[in-house]
Amino acid sequence: MRRLINNRLHTWMLLSLVIITCQAMASESVREPITIELKFADSAFGNERFVLKYWHQLVGVSTSSFVVHDEVVGVRTDAGNFRFRVYPSSDQGYFSLGKEKDGYFEHLLYHYLVESGDSVLVVMNESNAFDEVYIQKQWSTYYDGFRNFKSYRPSFFGNGSAKYQCRYSTDSLSLRLSDGKEDKSRDESLAILAGYADKIAPHTYERLRADIVGKNLLEKYRMFSWDVLSLAKKKNGYATIKQIHEMGFTKNSQDSAWINVAVNSPFYLESMLVGLPYAMITDSMPTPERMLKQIDGGYSGLIKDRLLCLLLLTYRDRFESQATVYRQIQRVVRNEGLQKMLHSYSQKFLQGAPAFPFELEDADGKLIKLADLEGKLLLLDFWFTGCSGCSHFFMETLSTIEEEFRGDNRFEVISISIDQDRKRWLNSVDSKRYTSEEAINVYTNGDGSAHELIKFYNIESYPTIVIIDNKGRLYGIYHQGQVSNATIRAMLDPV
Repeated sequence: MRRLINNRLHTWMLLSLVIITCQAMASESVREPITIELKFADSAFGNERFVLKYWHQLVGVSTSSFVVHDEVVGVRTDAGNFRFRVYPSSDQGYFSLGKEKDGYFEHLLYHYLVESGDSVLVVMNESNAFDEVYIQKQWSTYYDGFRNFKSYRPSFFGNGSAKYQCRYSTDSLSLRLSDGKEDKSRDESLAILAGYADKIAPHTYERLRADIVGKNLLEKYRMFSWDVLSLAKKKNGYATIKQIHEMGFTKNSQDSAWINVAVNSPFYLESMLVGLPYAMITDSMPTPERMLKQIDGGYSGLIKDRLLCLLLLTYRDRFESQATVYRQIQRVVRNEGLQKMLHSYSQKFLQGAPAFPFELEDADGKLIKLADLEGKLLLLDFWFTGCSGCSHFFMETLSTIEEEFRGDNRFEVISISIDQDRKRWLNSVDSKRYTSEEAINVYTNGDGSAHELIKFYNIESYPTIVIIDNKGRLYGIYHQGQVSNATIRAMLDPV
């Protein structure tokens, strides 16, 4: 009898283990692939290279290039369309769709909400509807799709397409309204969303609501920041800034239950972080370290975890010690997905991470390797022919850096062009508009912006400056205007 009971118990345990294993496997396979197909009605972009970028975990929109994501190049179908397929690790994520041209990633769709199982056809029809109004917000990142593809109007079809159409409709409305009418834009956009209530799931509805509210708050803060720049220089300016902020933004606050849902929106989360320093103003703007302390003591749970991660990404080069802040945040964050994101960030972008071991060809065909330059402080300047900002940076800043540190064998400038045409690159080197004979001039071996070095650092705008210390470790990634003679001086001769 005891043997029979033991046999039955053993059989029951094995059966239970099989059931649990099957359930685990089933839960992992619940998330179906996502398929996006892009069609241009006039076939104007038949030979272009379109890329879809997918974020499994996204805490903010302006820092997305510092978060590991999947990149899928569109595969041409028999019908001449571009097809993209991704395999999500979560029920909801965000994607951007666009094409790579002259070193830039031109957005067609910018950080759209996407869900497991979506199968959507995006048809781009030629239209001149936005030729006039798109200029109103041409400097706003959140309307890149309109700026770069302003003569096209997308339509969406298939499973999951309702949320895409809703997002596009609200963006169109926001674009038409002039600056200063962000509250009106938010209210009318939410009215559009209400019209889709029976076409999308409740949790999708709330995420879209958070995206809309957050995106409009970011637009409002964009305008507010201009006032801050002028008010900060005046007597009692900071007190005035705080008063204006309380009058204009407090009414946008939502109940805590909804914020717990909205915090998963990268748009809304970023609006929370952007507004935080204005709410903390005393007689000056708070430092990133003060903001860290405020978030750590003022929030809890997932909101705290996501805000801390976004703070690190946003203020990465403005902390007194990025590595110290990273370790502090890494100890505090509890969410497993965010922990993985932090780890990935530390491997590529954290100050002190091993620099990418590049091997690039110079004008004589010689390979210039990172390993051969160890012991020197390196300034990598990424540019391309025709980039006015790149030329301006060289003429106004980089040339003065080269002049000051000429002859200092502790320092080297590596000028890296992403021109695919070797002859074009060499002509630009000779023109002395983008670089000089002082620098080591190389290019990305004909691969353009698709080179592994560019992909490793997710460089999407130019000029981008990467500084590597004398031990071959990343020091920082900067854009035009963020690097000066003082930056190099402080690294070569620290106090």
